[in-house]
Amino acid sequence: MKNNTLTLITLLVSTFTFACSCEWGGNFLRASKYAELIVAVEIVDAHYNFVNGETVTSKNINQYPEDVFVSENEYYTSLKVQVIKVIKGAETRHFFEIYGTDGADCRESLYDFKIGQKLILNLYQSTKDDRSQPNEDEEDYSLWGCSENWLEYDENKKEVKGYIKGKRRRSKRVWDYDKLLEKIL
Repeated sequence: MKNNTLTLITLLVSTFTFACSCEWGGNFLRASKYAELIVAVEIVDAHYNFVNGETVTSKNINQYPEDVFVSENEYYTSLKVQVIKVIKGAETRHFFEIYGTDGADCRESLYDFKIGQKLILNLYQSTKDDRSQPNEDEEDYSLWGCSENWLEYDENKKEVKGYIKGKRRRSKRVWDYDKLLEKIL
C-alpha cells in the first residue's frame, strides 16, 4: 500500500511540475515543413518583460537601476523584429515580437541573438493562456526549441548559414539563399 501511495504522489507531483521534454525534431528544412510562418527578419530590439507587466527595452535600459535584473525580479525575454521578407505564411506587419523560453516550455532561448542580426526564422503563433509570459498575446510569435528553426542570413551575399540539412548537428552549412527558397517552397 505504501508503494502505491508513493507512486501516486510521484505521478501527481510530476504532472504539476511540467518542464519541456522533447527530442530533436530535425534540421531547418524538415522543421520548415511545419512552420506557420517563415520570415527573413532583422532584430531591432530586445525586451525584458517583468511579471508586473513592465517592459525594459535595450533602448531604455539605461533609465533603470543596475539591480533591476536581480534574481527576485522575474523577467522573460522577447525580441522585436523587422520583417525583411515573408517567405511562407501570412503576416502584414513590418514589426512584431518573438517570445523565448521561460525554462518550462519547449521554446528557443533568445539570449544569444543580437540586435542588428539578420535571420531566417520558422515561427509559430503564440497563444494567450495562463502559461503565457508577461505581455505576450496571440499577435506574437515563438521560436520552437526542439528543432532547428533559425538560420543566419547574409542579405548582401544572399547566403544562409546554420543546421540546414542532415541528421545531426554536425556542422553548420552555408547555402545560397535562393537554393533554400527552392527547397522550402
